[in-house]
Amino acid sequence: PVHVSRFGAVGDGATDDTAALVAAGASGREVHFSTGGVYNFRGPVTISEGTRWITNGARLYCTTPRNNYNIVLQSDTFVDVLDASFAGGNDDRGVLVEGSHVEVGRMRLVARTASTARNYRRRGLVIGAEGVGCEHVRLGDVRVEGFLDSVGSWNGTDVTVDRLEVRSTVPGAGRSGGGGNVATRNNGLRVINSPGFTANRVYVENFDWAVWFEESRAFEVGWLEVSTYSLAV
Repeated sequence: PVHVSRFGAVGDGATDDTAALVAAGASGREVHFSTGGVYNFRGPVTISEGTRWITNGARLYCTTPRNNYNIVLQSDTFVDVLDASFAGGNDDRGVLVEGSHVEVGRMRLVARTASTARNYRRRGLVIGAEGVGCEHVRLGDVRVEGFLDSVGSWNGTDVTVDRLEVRSTVPGAGRSGGGGNVATRNNGLRVINSPGFTANRVYVENFDWAVWFEESRAFEVGWLEVSTYSLAV
């Protein structure tokens, strides 16, 4: 194991640690972070194949989100706690899982600035992507706040989420007549072409289309609660 400071990270909440996090993500090693640290970065940062991050609850803050996914998890990666927030606006995106055999113990993703427009590209967490499949993804306690299209699984096979909680702060979302329109893609949880998707417990709040499953065989949701919506499921 190696501490992230070996790559030059400071973690004081003021220093730009982008280069250090990029290097740590590409290292293929087990990288440890300081408890209580705040690591600022400008996206994107990729956690590459074979890399393990033991963050010990340290926080990541994306000060300048790109118009793409700002944290990417590739195959055979592990993160104990992924606690990340994003400064951004209407077009920033959070985390993309684009590989297989990915495990995250606990995840919290927060968009610090609420969307002011219904931009479908503002996504919190996406597992797989259009044309890019992934398998055997294990996520523990996942909380996503402030994104317009919070959590999506596209072409993900055998994806398991223990506990999922998503909340929207988009003005007018989740209200009757508030724009419940497929074109807005204002979804709390959207699962497409993802056979074997399992979520043990799901809570969705303030979305026009709260939960949406499409072309996904053998999916399972153990417990589901939806609050403030136009269409629940």
